[in-house]
Amino acid sequence: RAGHTCVTAVNGKEAVDVIAADLEECKSNPKYHTPIDTILMDYEMPIMNGPEATSEIRKIGFQDTIFGVTGNVLSEDVEFFLSSGADDVLGKPISMAALNQKWDLERIWSL
Repeated sequence: RAGHTCVTAVNGKEAVDVIAADLEECKSNPKYHTPIDTILMDYEMPIMNGPEATSEIRKIGFQDTIFGVTGNVLSEDVEFFLSSGADDVLGKPISMAALNQKWDLERIWSL
């Protein structure tokens, strides 16, 4: 609706695989591939949780925005997500207004 394209993953391992494939596609087809530029990573996922997946995604070279998403906005959960490589953490439910505000802040920080 707002011009975004979404790619989903059913677990943290799949999220890592999706990003790895996207990074590879960026290398092999940079002229025609629009890379993933933001990840909304849920904290609680099967196989590999959000912070673990975030850490792995950073290790394989993803440098763009990762927002952790959690229903438990406890300070220790937020800190764990941030220490795993998330740029910021959003509480559920997420509104487009909150997401747009975070994107605006990310653009300011990256200038």
